[in-house]
Amino acid sequence: MRAVFEAMQREAAAESARPVFLRRGLEARFRDLAVSDAMLKSLLPAIEHSRARLRYIHLSALSLLDVLTETQIENYDRARDTSPADSRPPTQLIAEAAGSHRFV
Repeated sequence: MRAVFEAMQREAAAESARPVFLRRGLEARFRDLAVSDAMLKSLLPAIEHSRARLRYIHLSALSLLDVLTETQIENYDRARDTSPADSRPPTQLIAEAAGSHRFV
């Protein structure tokens, strides 16, 4: 389980900077009034694709469901439904959802 978590963390760390970089680029273009329809059609899907990829990386670590208890799965479900204001990183939510299994 530790290996799965560590692999997920490495992949997530590599991917997590991409949507931030893309969003900052988009914000800069709006600030500079340099927004075009073509740019939006290109950049918005790229941002969403990167966010989806990051979510996939986090959730694919849950392939551990066959070894987690029902309570641990319920804890994950509750953690997943946290509000956007929840500042805990997804890796922490996954680790907390795993309950007694220690990844770190």
